[in-house]
Amino acid sequence: MVPIDGVWTLNQDEIIEVLGQITVKIIIPMHIFTAATLDKFLTKIAGLYAVRHAEGRTIVLTRSGLPERAGILVIPGG
Repeated sequence: MVPIDGVWTLNQDEIIEVLGQITVKIIIPMHIFTAATLDKFLTKIAGLYAVRHAEGRTIVLTRSGLPERAGILVIPGG
């Protein structure tokens, strides 16, 4: 789970840099205070990872169900 607000954590450019330094399978954005914040993050990272949008607010992750290539999973907020 990656904080993308850029206020109380690393800014978005720094978060993207850190993601490039670690091995991940799924990136789940969090601390999404506005739709504009999410849009800005997805635009900046679009060339690096595929983006999927979860259908609901609940997801189930299993080791065997993880994708081979890292990607972004956006879970709808409430």
